[in-house]
Amino acid sequence: LKTLKGEQENAVNELQSKIEQCEQKEREVKKLRKLLEKKRSIMNQLNNEAQTKQNDVRECESRITTANQLKDNWQTQLNGAESDAALLITGEWTVDWRENPKEFGEMLKAAAKSFADHVKQKQDKEQQLSDMATNMGQTNRAIEKTVLLMPQWKNAAAPHPARELRDLPTKANDLYDSVREACQLLKQSKENIEKHQILLDEFYANHDDISESRLIALAAYTDREIEEVKQLVSDRRRKELTQKTLLLDINRQKQEHLSKPIEINEEDTIETLAGRIAETEKLMAEINVKKGLLQQKLKDDEDNKRKLGDLIREADEKNAVYLKWGKLSNLIGDSNGKVFRKIAQSYVLATLINTANGYMKTLTNRYTLRVVPGSFTITVEDAYQGYINRAASTISGGESFLVSLALALALSDIGQQLAVDTLFIDEGFGSLSGEPLQNAINTLHLLHSKSGRHVGIISHVEELQSKIPVQILVERDKMSSCSSIKVKRISI
Repeated sequence: LKTLKGEQENAVNELQSKIEQCEQKEREVKKLRKLLEKKRSIMNQLNNEAQTKQNDVRECESRITTANQLKDNWQTQLNGAESDAALLITGEWTVDWRENPKEFGEMLKAAAKSFADHVKQKQDKEQQLSDMATNMGQTNRAIEKTVLLMPQWKNAAAPHPARELRDLPTKANDLYDSVREACQLLKQSKENIEKHQILLDEFYANHDDISESRLIALAAYTDREIEEVKQLVSDRRRKELTQKTLLLDINRQKQEHLSKPIEINEEDTIETLAGRIAETEKLMAEINVKKGLLQQKLKDDEDNKRKLGDLIREADEKNAVYLKWGKLSNLIGDSNGKVFRKIAQSYVLATLINTANGYMKTLTNRYTLRVVPGSFTITVEDAYQGYINRAASTISGGESFLVSLALALALSDIGQQLAVDTLFIDEGFGSLSGEPLQNAINTLHLLHSKSGRHVGIISHVEELQSKIPVQILVERDKMSSCSSIKVKRISI
């Protein structure tokens, strides 16, 4: 076994030596492979550079060939141009083109440029004359419209001597637009002044304790002063709460002290009890002093609270007046009238929705139109689904036509100046049938009989033929492409 062990150890040593030799050769092979890859990369780079250089050489040869061809063409053109110039250039010239072609060319270029400049100047002057004529026409029309708005300007003299003005038609139109807007604003301002004067008179009549001087004095308070009063009220309330809490704590301690029995030990004597009584009386005197101070503070807090309440009421009154006049200022004080216009539009929309709901009741008992507060979004309230509000775009085609018909009828009722005498309804009845169709027809008949409006229906629904008293029929001739029109009257 020892012999075999020695042989095996020798074999292991030989194998270990061979393994080290193999690892050494493997490392050398890796180095050689890296070197080979590097050489291959350099060779590929050199091949690419060689290919690029060959392409550059071929491109240069092509450019040289092209340049030679262009040179030959230019020489041919030059010879032809000299022949043509010899035939064309006649007359008296200060320079002979054959002897000094370059100087002659410069002279010819200057003459051509001068001629082109004169031609361009002529065209510019003609265009300016045309533009001025157009501008004068536009300006005169704008002036005529402006004079119609302001007749007192008709014979007014020019305040400045005549001078050149650019964009005169634009300025004249802008002046007309400004005058028109100013006239409209003046008219609206007068109407607003009259309306608000009526409201102001009604306010004075309903509030005898408030006069114009009182309103001016209240309006003099700034937001900062109002906030300071509110902050003072808040501080006084916090102090009052603190003092009340301290008083409750002292009363609680007093009750606890009174509820506890006097503890007397066997060791206590008259002298010790007298000392304890003196200490207790001294403590009670201090407590009474603190109690008096707290009661005085509570009294002061009650007075301050009462004063603060008066200040709060006065601040609330001033704030209410301030908010009221601030709201009024926002309504009429906006430079472009956007806020007032939005409020007016909301009233018009509310009137429109109320009128449309009146027509909607005659068409269907399912839907009621509503307006989302603070916006102009129209929704529908569905009675068949628990009176929930949902967007108008979610209703079906037939119901959508009824809603649109109700809104159209309501629009035709807004104002006397905007009233509509004739309505045309193009299609839409195809999505109705049964009772909804009959309700729509009855509503249109009622509209005609009560208000005298004419209603025209454009439809291909055959069910309507027996419900419309006067019909205009368009029939196409089957033998030709012509159509005939005839009026048909039926009794209903």
